[in-house]
This record gives sequence, C-alpha cells and structure tokens, in this order.
Amino acid sequence: MVSIKDKIKNAKKVEKTKLRYEKDTRKRTVFITYSILCLTLMASFMSLFVSMSNNATETTQQKQEVKQDVINVASIKNYTDPFINEYMNVSQDREKQDGRLELLQAFLADNVDSNAFDTSATGDQTLNSKALVSATKNKAGNYNVVYRVNFTSAGKTQQNGKEIPVTKKQDADLHIELAEKDGKYAVASLPYLTAVASSQASIKGENRTIELDAYDKSDEKEMEAFVTEFFQKYASSKTEDMAYMMAEPESLNGLLSYSKIVECDLYKQKSDCLAAVEVEFVDPTTNITTTENFELTITDSNNHYFVEKLEHK
Repeated sequence: MVSIKDKIKNAKKVEKTKLRYEKDTRKRTVFITYSILCLTLMASFMSLFVSMSNNATETTQQKQEVKQDVINVASIKNYTDPFINEYMNVSQDREKQDGRLELLQAFLADNVDSNAFDTSATGDQTLNSKALVSATKNKAGNYNVVYRVNFTSAGKTQQNGKEIPVTKKQDADLHIELAEKDGKYAVASLPYLTAVASSQASIKGENRTIELDAYDKSDEKEMEAFVTEFFQKYASSKTEDMAYMMAEPESLNGLLSYSKIVECDLYKQKSDCLAAVEVEFVDPTTNITTTENFELTITDSNNHYFVEKLEHK
C-alpha cells in the first residue's frame, strides 16, 4: 500500500506558465504619424503665409516706387503755363518790362538771379502758342520741362537810312527746370531756348561749387578767344555744322544772335579745360536779351580746341 507521502513525492510538479503580455503600440504610432503630419501642414501654412506677406510687402513697395516715379504732368502744366506767358511776352514799354520782371520773380527759386530777365527791348515779342513736349526727372530730382513755343518778334531795322518795320515768326523749344517741395514748384535755373531740331545735352540743375584749380596754361587767351568764337557759331550756325566744334552738336540755328560773354571762368580739369560761361544772346528784331549759363569741357589737340561736353546750367 502506497502511502500518501509517497504519492506526494512521486507526483509531477506542474510548472506555472508565465503569461506574457505584448504591449499594443499601434495607438502610439498613429499619434506620432498624425503629429508629424500636423506639424508638416502647419509649417507649410506658415511658409505660405510668410511668402504671401513678403509678396504683399514687395508689391506695396513697388507701387510706392511707381507712385514716386509718376510725374504729375497736369500739375506741372498748370504751374508752367502762366510762367511761360510772362516769360515769352515782352514789351518794349519800360513800365510793362518792370511789371513783367516783378511777376517772373515770384516763380523763381532763391538761387536764380532775376536780373537776367531784365531787358532793354526796342521791339515786342508775342507768344502765339505753346505745347508741352516732355517732362522728365533729372539726377538732382528736379523736373526738366520742354515746351514747343511759337512767337512773333516785331521791331524795326535800319535800311538805306530809314527805319523799316520787321516782323518775324519763329518756332523754338523752351527748356524750364522745376524744383518741387511739398507739391509746390519753383523755377530752379534760367530757362533757355533751343532750335526745334537741336540735340539736347544732359542738364544738371543743381548748384555746386567748382573745386578746381584756375586754368594757368600759356594758351589762356587763345582758350578765351575760342569760347567767344564757339558761342558766336552756336548762335548762328545750323546744328549739323557744329560737328567740327563739338562732340554732340547743338545750336540756336539763328533763333537768337550772340551778344557778349558776360563772364568766363577757366579751370583745369585733368588735361582738359572746364569753362564756366555766362552768355548773353539777343533777338535781333526786338533787342530782347536772354542770358544763359553753360559749362564747356574743352580738349586741346595740337592747338585745335574741341568741346567734348556742353551742359546748360
């Protein structure tokens, strides 16, 4: 008989099975995937927003730049029309001349000498018509305004000891430089006339101090004589005929006659000569004078003088 003790001893031990639980990672994977997707979308939206903002800023800046470059032609015309009326209509009556001078002074910037408009006319000049040709900005930020004008000069000339009435109609381009401040204008330099078909040199209206040494070469007298001859030819010659005296030909083509050199200052500019010249021209019919300021860059090649550059100042 087997005892209970032996039964217990011979009994097989049943090993306990350890249960393993696998962690479910699917939820975490889905969470991470959606998080990455959301971050990507947010980054895309932010990039798009920044890009749109930059484009809007650039567009606004471009519009502002375009707006700054737009020239208010109507406003310029409203200002220059009455000035041209006063400038171009000249009477031989002294009292009317004084009145004209006073009216013109109101249009001028402080740096412009109004005495240049004073004239001793012996005839009358009448403006027949005017038309705005162009209005552009120069490097100084001022406006270069060009009008096509038609005017009549009426005076007298001596012929065989008698005074004979003379009437002459002419077309010309009138050049006016305007400075602008707070939407208001002023004439920034002396106006000047050119023949309609002339080639216009670049214009710099700003005042500047010439920091150059005085011209001290031995041919100073010859250089001054050339300047005088040049402006005599400039007044009387055709534009194309000035090619032998200057690089970019222009002239008055007989519109006005040479009167005199008011002032001529010569300076050294490297190997060239810079001539700052104030010249007086006159209408031969009415004796109305016009004063203009020029700068000439003159080269010397074996005593042959040549104007490389002419600027209206």
